Amino acid sequence: MEEGVSAVRPAGAVWSSAQDMSKYLLVELAEGRLPSGVELLSRAALLSRRRPQVKITDEMSYGLGLFVENEHGTTLFGHGGNNLGFTSDMLFLPTEQVGMVVLTNGGNANAFRAVLSRKLLELVFDGKNLSADKLRYATTVRAKALEQINHKLIASADATWAAPFAKRYHNQALGEVSIHTDGKIALFDAGEWKSEIKQLREADGTLKLSLTDPPWAGGIELVPKASSGHMSLILDAGQEKYVFEEL
Repeated sequence: MEEGVSAVRPAGAVWSSAQDMSKYLLVELAEGRLPSGVELLSRAALLSRRRPQVKITDEMSYGLGLFVENEHGTTLFGHGGNNLGFTSDMLFLPTEQVGMVVLTNGGNANAFRAVLSRKLLELVFDGKNLSADKLRYATTVRAKALEQINHKLIASADATWAAPFAKRYHNQALGEVSIHTDGKIALFDAGEWKSEIKQLREADGTLKLSLTDPPWAGGIELVPKASSGHMSLILDAGQEKYVFEEL
């Protein structure tokens, strides 16, 4: 997994998209003004977004597109996001005039961005180095989760089991993919990247095709479904469900 991290204070080479988000973050810290001093958004309108609207916990609320959290006697604003294969985060402390943008091409990398968020707070407030412990714990949890998945994988001497699924598929949102075999292993091919797939059987008997190569190992499972001689692959990505239809 590659990461692009852009902190507002430190300089460095980052992805252009992270740089663009950093520019936006600087506008937040400048309360609506560009570095040139030109007002891009009125201060009143910008600050109104930060007013707590929906209570989440005693320490956290939701404003307009921003989480509002009490942290070390100051207020932390931000919002993260996940999509299939991507994780992002943005957070900032207006009183300290510091913030951070995180972009990663790994799906469900919430533990990763949580560690970075904690590290930023440690640097700003000279706090204890607990981010290292969070990273070790997250790594341990992830390893155990992968171990549980591996226990459900069905060992096969060859890839003959994948023959019924060795076809080309298409989804309007995600494009074309294919499954093919070389006799020994079965491969899921998305064009830009490939991953070996293995059979996974859930306790209820549901058969899934599990991707086993990084960065998708244990993170993507496809449910094959045959109907009237037509095969489809169903990918449940949490908030979205994608169906790849046989071409």
